[in-house]
Amino acid sequence: MNKINRKKSRKKSKIKIVTKYDNDDEYISNKGNLGNILLKYIYNKAIYNIDVVNIEDASKRDGDIIKFIEDIKRYGHTFKSSHSFTDGKSLNMWNPMGRKGYLNFWQDIRPNLRNAYNNIIPDKYKNIEHPVIHFRCSDTPFIRFHSYHIPKEDYVEHVSSFLKNKGFNTAIFLNCPSHRSTVYNRKMCHMFSQLYTNLFKNYGITLISRCNSIMEDFYTMIYCPLLISLNESSYSFMAGISKKPDQYISYGNGIEVNNIYSKHKKREADWVLYDHDPVLHKNIKNYYDFNEVKYNILRTKLFHLPH
Repeated sequence: MNKINRKKSRKKSKIKIVTKYDNDDEYISNKGNLGNILLKYIYNKAIYNIDVVNIEDASKRDGDIIKFIEDIKRYGHTFKSSHSFTDGKSLNMWNPMGRKGYLNFWQDIRPNLRNAYNNIIPDKYKNIEHPVIHFRCSDTPFIRFHSYHIPKEDYVEHVSSFLKNKGFNTAIFLNCPSHRSTVYNRKMCHMFSQLYTNLFKNYGITLISRCNSIMEDFYTMIYCPLLISLNESSYSFMAGISKKPDQYISYGNGIEVNNIYSKHKKREADWVLYDHDPVLHKNIKNYYDFNEVKYNILRTKLFHLPH
């Protein structure tokens, strides 16, 4: 983990480039981690007035990300909150983990973050007709990280019902499985995506698959009429948290530690939150066994779903 320099300086702040994974041939593509970059910068600017940005991984090679972060920094003085909930180093700033002040912090940040997005993002990206469903599958779930899972069928049913009640029967399905990924991961992600696409179709929702640049997809999530995170993602969170609470749906955002899953409680969110267990790592022996994963996605629902 990179240490954050908390010393005050009168010098003009710069974006610090931190190289990682450059020599790892396993990775076919290493797209920039925009979500965590924004999370760290905004939190540390709002709480500690630190104006340094650490950009890791392939973001250093993405001029669009660099430019966007520089533009965001011009609005850094507007990011203020007295509600701290972490030390500013965690990668899980989108996950409350029972931390007091989490919701208050994001409620403080939301209006000014939206204003920054509105002023930075070109108008040509702001007219999105369909809702967006974002599916994070690339390095996860294969690395079994405690904060990242894939959803069961009951969440697909819940989301489909929500969409239809809002008058939508078509949605954009965003998944770019190249972030810190492998050839094998991409193949499995494609199979998972097709399974979820078929499930949505069974529940009356037609999906339009899309994978553009990291920035264009981010803009699409920010300006779509309704954003749905199919599973945990800092990338979709940083788009969703800027929207009106009734325009963003997230999954449980829980963590799985020592085979115990701790959920994101509904009182810790003012947006639409689906509070139910995803496919847990402890129940999967091999994520590259499609039939095993499919079985766990389609497992019998445990209780009646709210509609």
